Amino acid sequence: MQRNERQISDFGLAKWLPTEWTHRAIAPIEGTFGCLAPEYYTRGIVDEKTDVFAFGVFLLELMAGRKPVDGTHRSLLGWQARPLLNEGKTEALLDPRIVAGNGGYDAEQARRLAFVASLCVRASATWRPSMTEVLELLEGVEIKEERWAMPEPAAGDDEGEEMWGFDDLDDDDEDEESGTPSPLSTSSASSA
Repeated sequence: MQRNERQISDFGLAKWLPTEWTHRAIAPIEGTFGCLAPEYYTRGIVDEKTDVFAFGVFLLELMAGRKPVDGTHRSLLGWQARPLLNEGKTEALLDPRIVAGNGGYDAEQARRLAFVASLCVRASATWRPSMTEVLELLEGVEIKEERWAMPEPAAGDDEGEEMWGFDDLDDDDEDEESGTPSPLSTSSASSA
């Protein structure tokens, strides 16, 4: 890969399967480290949600202007994007060239893009959207909190910490009930 030029070949790992199959096991594991869904690199299992994960990483690359893994082998998702997504610091995730650009950027669209990316990179394939749902969300379909809310984690389960809450795409910078900054508020990023 030269100059952050994406190798799209990571998409399509979920090969055309007979309709009665729900997934496929693949060996050896192939693809760009940092773009691989957890179920793929840990168990070799591939399905349509494997591609959704890779697309989420691709969205994060676009936003951050970074490769999925840097020269020190740190992943964009693990060391930069996930903590910022969990804290709702969308602006801090954006490539500084976007933020400083003369034309500015649409903060609402950046929050929506970050939200969609965060859904795509959920650790459990069960909780990821389908690509049809991803498209609908990117096109501006109203986000229904109950549809995308994660269940409360069981004791010892850290997956619930994976995604932020759903005070999400409000125009308000504060959660009306708690008075705390909204997870997708750009104002929370400016204080970081």
